[in-house]
Amino acid sequence: MSVTKDKNLNTEGQISDEHTTNNKSVRQILLDRKIVPENLPAEEDIKKLEQESIKKKSTLERILIDFLNGQTNKWINHIISLKKC
Repeated sequence: MSVTKDKNLNTEGQISDEHTTNNKSVRQILLDRKIVPENLPAEEDIKKLEQESIKKKSTLERILIDFLNGQTNKWINHIISLKKC
């Protein structure tokens, strides 16, 4: 059975109040353990990291293709651009 049915939460307001209560409880548990959410370091956005990874993979593929095709100057420029990332 769902929490909304168990606690007889029928309206948006009741559900919102329950959500707020739960958030406060979780925060208090963290504080009791000396964990202050505002003091935790920010993590990098996963989408940003995925995009950077895709970009670097693509660049590495181009470097490899250029290297295998004997285009040494071109792959050296690719490596220089990677260092800027």
